[in-house]
Amino acid sequence: MELEPASSMPSPFDGSQPSSESHAIQRRKRRWEIAFFCFGIALAILLAGAILGYVNTVRLIDNHRRVFATQQVIAELEGLLSLVKDAETGQRGYLLTEDKKYLEPYNAALAEVPAQLDKIKTAIADDTVQQERMPGLERNVADKLDELQRTLDLMNGGDREAALKLVDSDIGRGLMENVRQSIDEMQQFEHDQLRRRAQQSETSFRTAIATILLSATLGIASVCVAFYLAVRNIRQKAKAAAILAEQKERLHITLTSIGDAVISTDAAGKITFLNPVAEQLTGWTNKEASGRSLTAVFEIVNETTRATVENPADRALREGMIVGLANHTILIAKDRSERFIDDSAAPIRDSSGQIVGAVLVFRDISQRRSIEKESRMHEERYHTLFNTIDEGFCVIEMLFDDAGKPNDYRFLEINPAFEKQTGLVDAIGKRMRELAPDHEELWFQTYGQVATSGESIRFVQEAKALDGRWFDVYAFRVGQEGSPHVAILFTDITERRKSEIERQESELRFRTLVEQVQDYAIFMTDADGRATSWNEGVQRVLGFDEEEFIGQNVVELIFTPEDLQCGIAQAELDQAAAVGSASDDRWMQRKDGSRFWAAGVTTGLHDDAGNLLGFMKVMRDQTERKRLEDELRQIAADLSEADRRKTEFLATLGHELRNPLAPIRTGLEVLKSAQHDPDLVVKVLSTMERQAQQMARLIDDLLDVSRITRGKLELRTREIKLEEAVRSAVEATQPFLDEANHTLTVSLPDEPVTLNADLNRLAQIFSNLLNNAAKYTPDGGHIALTAQCEDGEVIVSVKDDGVGIPFEQQAQIFEMFAQIDRPLEKGYSGLGIGLTLVKQLVELHKGSIEVHSDGADRGSEFRVHLPISGEPERESPAELAAIPKRKKLRVLIVDDNKAAATMLKMVVKMLGNDVTTADDGEQAIAAAEEFAPDIVLMDLGMPRMNGYEAARFIRQQPWGQKMVLVALTGWGQDEDRQRTAEAGFNHHLVKPAEPSDLQQLFASIESSDA
Repeated sequence: MELEPASSMPSPFDGSQPSSESHAIQRRKRRWEIAFFCFGIALAILLAGAILGYVNTVRLIDNHRRVFATQQVIAELEGLLSLVKDAETGQRGYLLTEDKKYLEPYNAALAEVPAQLDKIKTAIADDTVQQERMPGLERNVADKLDELQRTLDLMNGGDREAALKLVDSDIGRGLMENVRQSIDEMQQFEHDQLRRRAQQSETSFRTAIATILLSATLGIASVCVAFYLAVRNIRQKAKAAAILAEQKERLHITLTSIGDAVISTDAAGKITFLNPVAEQLTGWTNKEASGRSLTAVFEIVNETTRATVENPADRALREGMIVGLANHTILIAKDRSERFIDDSAAPIRDSSGQIVGAVLVFRDISQRRSIEKESRMHEERYHTLFNTIDEGFCVIEMLFDDAGKPNDYRFLEINPAFEKQTGLVDAIGKRMRELAPDHEELWFQTYGQVATSGESIRFVQEAKALDGRWFDVYAFRVGQEGSPHVAILFTDITERRKSEIERQESELRFRTLVEQVQDYAIFMTDADGRATSWNEGVQRVLGFDEEEFIGQNVVELIFTPEDLQCGIAQAELDQAAAVGSASDDRWMQRKDGSRFWAAGVTTGLHDDAGNLLGFMKVMRDQTERKRLEDELRQIAADLSEADRRKTEFLATLGHELRNPLAPIRTGLEVLKSAQHDPDLVVKVLSTMERQAQQMARLIDDLLDVSRITRGKLELRTREIKLEEAVRSAVEATQPFLDEANHTLTVSLPDEPVTLNADLNRLAQIFSNLLNNAAKYTPDGGHIALTAQCEDGEVIVSVKDDGVGIPFEQQAQIFEMFAQIDRPLEKGYSGLGIGLTLVKQLVELHKGSIEVHSDGADRGSEFRVHLPISGEPERESPAELAAIPKRKKLRVLIVDDNKAAATMLKMVVKMLGNDVTTADDGEQAIAAAEEFAPDIVLMDLGMPRMNGYEAARFIRQQPWGQKMVLVALTGWGQDEDRQRTAEAGFNHHLVKPAEPSDLQQLFASIESSDA
């Protein structure tokens, strides 16, 4: 078989065609035109549908945005109400407890209210109706906060009764109701808006659906017609394809071997050939594309506008010239993937010069365009950031001396904020030492280190040469290793440093507010109560994720079984459906079954016709608030009980102090008449001494309780025998036992028991228990003190056959001011602090105490458990030696109470000293200078000049620097002793001063002088 000469073979670029095919070509051309027309109609219909769909989608999005804004306004209003409630709760807590820790929620809420009001204003910025309501809301909130502040001002001013009276009045509730009413009105308006926008969204959605269906139907019909015509045309064209097969084969090897994509068309713009690269880029195979319009296969759009770009082959066929592609052109492949392309199209002419087709050559430049685009974006972002950031920014070139030490730097680039931040003008090209000669060396060394090491650094430093400004600086090297360029990002934080603490507090409040807002569970249901929406708050508050929650009956999920059984849940929904909303504060349950106190509101959603569409619920976990409220109620009850006990204590204290005063006063009257009856005088004095000791014991107990409560009491422990403490306690209690004709039996272990204890305090424990037993046992009773060792501890029991303790009162017998309730036996009195003191002293000794009684009139037993120690310390012979005889001292007594001064003068003289007195501080100074006493016993509270002032003056005089100053006062707390020491006193005695205390003091002073 011989091949025809190449010149006689048809070519795709050859204009020659058999005359019999001319009419077929015209028919195919006509069918392609019809097909193009159908495609155009389909495209127009789809475009119109897309435009309508877009418009309706925009409406839907806008409606959704407005619905979200409405929900946000509701949530922010609810947040404002919660803040006002928190402020009110904190205020009431403080008024009830006087504990300032309850002002923390008040202060936090007070600080957050302005920000919350600003959020509401921002949320309603586009709503003129709500804006008109906003001043009323702000006014009501301000009135309520002012009312809260007035009560706190009264409280801080000491008028707690007036503050509580103001709280109990209807003013606060009225103001709170005004706030609630304003918020309810604004929320109701938002709910109405929500219903209207829901109807608009539904209308837009239906319109969009109808538009899509219509455009899809017409588009499919047009495409089907076009497809039919195209298929028919392709079939006709296939018959003629065999004629051109040999000619195409000549080009096939060449076109398939090049790296660019090539598409050839005939004069009508229909594809005749695609090489493999073109197949890859367009997604069409040569077989699929042959006979198709180039536009159908080679679809190109503008990168920016997405508008269809004219096919360059069409232009080449029309104008007969080489056409390059426009910039920013994208090729859309068959699978709708997109590529950037580049290159050109050229016409194909026959031997006569007639255009018989076109060839399109293009290449994929997506990677290059991506790199270029990314580079441009980086550059644009850099310049935008560089010119718009508030922080100062500059690039410097470090300058080094011959030794490589940084000594200066030059500014290469600066941004507009640079001059404002530093105050340096026209800095580009200038050196820093030229602009600020006194700039600190630290800056040069730091930037030099960044340039040489390549390690970035962040630091805060003051630049004294720049008006003392403080800067927060971040510096990093620019370029490769060895580059002297350093980029510096900095901020003038001079003012910020002054308010750093305030900023941190503000950030803390802001974070707290955000966390509170995020703790809201907000969801919607249909009319049957099935969940249709979900937010993160549902997960946080209720524990349900979205899949678990959507579609479920919310009422059954979150309401407690008892509320469901009582119909409370359904009643809430019925109320929300009927009146628009229903608030609730009740226990709810989470996914895991745990319960929490929920505060929220359920809102009924209706369409314009009033039909119920569903519900929206906003709720938050208020368990902590509920706990605080319960605690406040308990605190109020405790305060009431404490106030009652305090009143009883004060009445009892007066009674207890009058009891010993009565016999003392009577004894004084007897002494006046019995001066010649020594036996009677001795008896009366003995009685008066016991009553005085009883008064002193009462006062000492009160002081000890105060010291223990404040943690000021310290034990002076040493190794002692239990027998010593018991003996001391019995000796102190024996007069009271004898007076009531009680029988006391003491039983101790045969072997000595050693304790590490404070002898005086341990004796005080046993003495108080014995006194208590004697007081609550009728005359002639029996009291037993026993001790036994068991498991490394000694158990000391004090048991009596007295009035006993009722079972219901045994639990609180050791509480402060606790009294046994025995109304028929008023003779059993006391302050109610003795057992409290005993318990605290026992616990300070690392022991414990317990009480047992079979009930009223059955006696009682107190058991003290104490740890046993080693052998007791032996007193050294020096401690047992007799006290040597003292020399006579010169003593000055200063007291404005002349009777007290006279009695004290008699006691001091009886101790063998020379004594003189003064009535106030001024007389004391004169007497001290003239009398030159060894010791000054001085009262503190005196007219004209008090004891502190007199002591300081005496210490400033040369003659008074070595005098021994002793403060004699009724105040004996640690802070009182510290204050007298600071005033110059050497010693501190508490009135009344016992003769033994004075004798010991005089002996210690005499020994120190020796």
